[in-house]
Amino acid sequence: LALMAWNWFSSLRTPRFILRGRFPQLTQWFLEKQSNANIYLLGSVLLCLLFIYMLVPKFQRWLGKYYLPIALVFQVVIIIVADDMLTLNRLNNQLVLDFGSRSWQLFFFLFFPVILASWQYRFSQVLVLILFTTLVELLFFLLIRNAPAFHFGASSAFLLGRSLLYVFIAYLVSHLMTAQRVLRSSLETANQKLKDYVSTQEALTTARERNRLSRELHDTLAHTLSALVIHLE
Repeated sequence: LALMAWNWFSSLRTPRFILRGRFPQLTQWFLEKQSNANIYLLGSVLLCLLFIYMLVPKFQRWLGKYYLPIALVFQVVIIIVADDMLTLNRLNNQLVLDFGSRSWQLFFFLFFPVILASWQYRFSQVLVLILFTTLVELLFFLLIRNAPAFHFGASSAFLLGRSLLYVFIAYLVSHLMTAQRVLRSSLETANQKLKDYVSTQEALTTARERNRLSRELHDTLAHTLSALVIHLE
């Protein structure tokens, strides 16, 4: 969200003019020559909506198990669609784009929803999310396959490599989380056994104390009373 907001701010004419006048070198490094403020503004607004969605507890109560999947899919769609719109805008301005670099930039931003999904769900479910991101990106490649300086084969190869890397990361995280869940389940079972053992020990201790009191009453007080009765008689 911060990056989207910065790009939107830097794409406006007034801040560009001020920054270019005071910091020309930084402006050349950090601000793009061709940008679209509307796309950055739309992405910022959508990410703000996602941020509100994640902060309001009522959505989680209403949606239940669908709460996090909706957020993850929404985040993926925002990231890919915003980047695709920017790519189309640059192609329309006849700019030369490095689609390999673009693919690995997307890898960084899509890395977080993949990690979150791997943390919460099974590996097979994470594969669905990875397949969804791959198909959306592949559909975009099909739409711009006739664009100048675009190589469908090379871009598809980058996309495949990125998806395979996601699969590898998702497998590692899911495997670790599965092992952690197994250990947590074992720990809960051990804790329950320990509680049962403590309860049994308490019951045994109570029974032993009762038996001890019974023996003392029988061996001491009962004998004393019997002796007193015999003495009185």
